[in-house]
Amino acid sequence: KGLDLDGSKHDLGVWLGPIEETQGQIEQAIQAYQAAFTSLPSLELYSTLKKLSGANWGQLRPALIQTLQDSHHTDALADVYLFEEEWDQAIGVAGKDGEWNYPLIEKVADVVLSFRPYWVIQASRKQAEGLIAKTQSKYYAAAVRWLSKMKQAYLSSGRKAEWLAYLDGLKSTYPRRPALQAELRKL
Repeated sequence: KGLDLDGSKHDLGVWLGPIEETQGQIEQAIQAYQAAFTSLPSLELYSTLKKLSGANWGQLRPALIQTLQDSHHTDALADVYLFEEEWDQAIGVAGKDGEWNYPLIEKVADVVLSFRPYWVIQASRKQAEGLIAKTQSKYYAAAVRWLSKMKQAYLSSGRKAEWLAYLDGLKSTYPRRPALQAELRKL
């Protein structure tokens, strides 16, 4: 009855789901977890629903994805796409959320590095150059962290010469920034 009431059902669903599951009431457990997911989507609830739904997963999954797409939980949507190894969809979520959501971009970049190195290069370059452009040394370590991802992507795609040319270009563009030069030497 409680799942039919108005309001957030996350806590109730998370509490009720395992109880129904241990009693062998799989359909009721799915309903409880789905109510929780609708209120507050997460990868954990998604994977629980995938495990419990078995042969019915093909019917349940589109509804869960739609719930994620309609919500403002872009991190959860990206997590699900990464979990399902749907790299391009995860990249789309990271790109749609804008460059300000750098934790999401970084999470996606870390996972898709060996599958979509060209995107990782582009995203990392944009983040690093944005930080360098601020001309404040406190941002240089973060910029170099992005450049390190960029380097990994270049090397994993067999483009070492391009990476070295880019790095040399950065060093020659900013010769009067000793703090940046010191960070760049770490690469």
